[in-house]
Amino acid sequence: RTQVPMAALDDLVGALVFFLIVALLSKFIDFTETASFRKAFIVYNVGLIWTVALFLVHGWMEVQGMAVGAMIAGIAGLGHILWGVGLVWILNLIRSRA
Repeated sequence: RTQVPMAALDDLVGALVFFLIVALLSKFIDFTETASFRKAFIVYNVGLIWTVALFLVHGWMEVQGMAVGAMIAGIAGLGHILWGVGLVWILNLIRSRA
């Protein structure tokens, strides 16, 4: 069993579902035209791409039979932190505008 299915799950939940909710809320609450939202959007997407990329690297290494050390998990963890910061930032923007 590898990390590749987990990367697909994170991508689906993290990107698709969250931004469908944000798109729906943007119809009722004006928060997407602020500079702060643009910055939060960038942080969120960088964290998401970073996390998914490292999950794929981890899965590829497992499939190839390479030893996967804690370094890969740590770097993916940094992506999760960025992703979480962007998520909380966007949710706070929504709450402050509601």
